[in-house]
Order: sequence, then structure tokens, then C-alpha cells
Amino acid sequence: MKIQTAGVSTGVIDVSLPAAGRSAASLRAPHQDLLAKHLAQNARTWAVLERLGVRDGAELSLAFAFDGGGAALAHRLEDELGYTAEVDADGVSGCTTPMQVSPRALDDWVASMLRLGAFSGWTATVSRRR
Repeated sequence: MKIQTAGVSTGVIDVSLPAAGRSAASLRAPHQDLLAKHLAQNARTWAVLERLGVRDGAELSLAFAFDGGGAALAHRLEDELGYTAEVDADGVSGCTTPMQVSPRALDDWVASMLRLGAFSGWTATVSRRR
């Protein structure tokens, strides 16, 4: 689009608009799609944890991993959050201090981890009660 004033060209502005017919969902930020995938996985994992006897408020240490991030991320996880973290060829991995878990607490924690970088997921080790 070219803007003209009194016959004098004042500049060129490139205007890009979404193609007609694209859904709002297709315009969402990739971060939102990734968060939605992690939250869906949290729900499935919580169901398994419950079958293993974990209840709201139980304390677990969570192992986590990031794709990339390097030493800066590892230091941030250690210094700001008190987690253990190490850098390897695949990225950064580590473990939280014991934390109270619940579906909401896990969803909030995952969202905070995604804000730190390329968070790839978490695991927990639970001993099955007999």
C-alpha cells in the first residue's frame, strides 16, 4: 500500500493481513498450542499418578528437561528456583525440590517452565503402595 499526500509520495507501508477464512485457532501463538499439549499430558499423567496412590497435596520431586537453554538456563533453575540442573548435549535436565502436587499445581508449574524456554516435559517416580 502506498500512502500519498497532496500528490507527493510519503512512504511505502507493507500491509499483511490474514487470509480470509483462517480460523482464530490457526492464528494462536505457537506457545498456546504447546501449553495446551502439555496440559493435556498433565491430565493423563495425573490420572496415572492417582492410580498409583498420589493425592492432591502429596509431595513429589519432578524430573524435567529442556531442549537447549545451556548454562544460562541451568544457572537460573538452580539460583532462582533451587532446582538441580545440568547441561548435556540434548539441553538442560534436572530435578525440583519436593513440591506439593495437584492437577492445578502441575498445570501452573508447567506454564512457568514453558516461560523459561523450550521445556520438553517432566516425570515423577512414585513407589506403588501395596
